[in-house]
Amino acid sequence: NKVANLTKNAEKLLTAFEKKPSDTTYIKANEALNVLPETAQKQQFEERLQEGLLVLAKSASTKLERYEASKTKSHHTQARFEIKRLPNSTLKTELLQRLNQ
Repeated sequence: NKVANLTKNAEKLLTAFEKKPSDTTYIKANEALNVLPETAQKQQFEERLQEGLLVLAKSASTKLERYEASKTKSHHTQARFEIKRLPNSTLKTELLQRLNQ
């Protein structure tokens, strides 16, 4: 069944994003979700994807705030790494601009 295979693939890519969140794993999971038909399961997958993205964004913001308070090279490196994991977005751009001030 084509839908079953698409659903299985989407869940696999979503789990990969949850285990190792990055812009690449986010894009792959999002693309897989986009081809699924509208179902309750797709909605659950989308909620999981957004939840993972929120966790990633909070982590990046926290690391940036730590760098802004300390201005140490170590905290700069940690913040940059975390921000780079975000998919391209306004938030990512804003965080990078703050990091580079």
